[in-house]
Amino acid sequence: MRDEFADLRTSLAQADSFQNLGDRPLVVVTATQDALAGWLPLQDRMATLSTNSSHPVVPYAHDGLVTDQTAAQTSIGAIRDVLHAVRGNAPLEKP
Repeated sequence: MRDEFADLRTSLAQADSFQNLGDRPLVVVTATQDALAGWLPLQDRMATLSTNSSHPVVPYAHDGLVTDQTAAQTSIGAIRDVLHAVRGNAPLEKP
């Protein structure tokens, strides 16, 4: 963790310079419970990094996307959708 913080400025500068993913599949899953003000618009913006994206929003806490059996289904589905798109060289299926 110390090493990560030591390189934080470099990492943030690299992230800030990144502009797009082209048409690479991207699913941005956003948990809204306990989200900070302004978080959802930032997540919306992240979803625009690809022309082939989807953005499911769920009423759970961030850790619930892994630890809550119901919320985790959204995470699992996102991973499957991206794998399917990559393996099939196809666009993401829109809900």
